[in-house]
Amino acid sequence: MGPKTYKSYWLLRHLRWGNSVTKLHCDMSDAVNILMHTAEMTFVPEKVPKIKKLKEKHDVQDQKNSLVYLIQVIKRLWRRCRNLRAK
Repeated sequence: MGPKTYKSYWLLRHLRWGNSVTKLHCDMSDAVNILMHTAEMTFVPEKVPKIKKLKEKHDVQDQKNSLVYLIQVIKRLWRRCRNLRAK
């Protein structure tokens, strides 16, 4: 496997978003990188409704993000097709 360079960090305030950040990444080989957060948690049944609501909020945001990405890809493909027809 080739050279690898990573510089990653996370802040406690990012934990609720699962937002670890890789500021620098260089990978010159095929690889699968897995990032996991681990923390000890105590389950409180009273918080289940709040957890479900937060999960739904994140699911909606994930759908928006994937839709935005899909629209960007479609626009790029459309431009390429339009440019090919113009030639």
